[in-house]
Amino acid sequence: MDSCNSRRRSARSRLHEHPRRRPSTLRPHGVADAAVWRAALAHEAAADDNILHDRLYHIHATQHAFLQAWCGEDVVFTKAEEYAGLDAVLRFAREFYAAAPAYVAAIAPDAVDAEMVLPWSSYFAKRAGFAAHPSTLGETLLQLPSHSTYHRGR
Repeated sequence: MDSCNSRRRSARSRLHEHPRRRPSTLRPHGVADAAVWRAALAHEAAADDNILHDRLYHIHATQHAFLQAWCGEDVVFTKAEEYAGLDAVLRFAREFYAAAPAYVAAIAPDAVDAEMVLPWSSYFAKRAGFAAHPSTLGETLLQLPSHSTYHRGR
């Protein structure tokens, strides 16, 4: 348990570093996404794999939802059916990576402690049987890569 707490403190302290010295939480995330896409696009059968399509769509739709929440925008949830084929999902993924790294790099160190309520938190809290609580921007910056990692591993 102590090592878990020290890793959490270490991650939080990195988020407080000056943006130019702060390691990007999105760089390894993007590298992992790119590796999945290279593997998927290397196999012809992937084009017809609905499970793969829906999982990749879910990963990238969640990335977009977090970015919209971080920017204070209305979160717009799309449907997987709106992205016909893996090429459309890949374009969707690239849109996130075209915008998100600059946003994350511009976050002021003290902003990571700002509370935010994710629009979907009450839905998931209710399903889990507890009350929703606000997150901090810093927590969500760590939550997004964890979410994508979980789904890439499935």
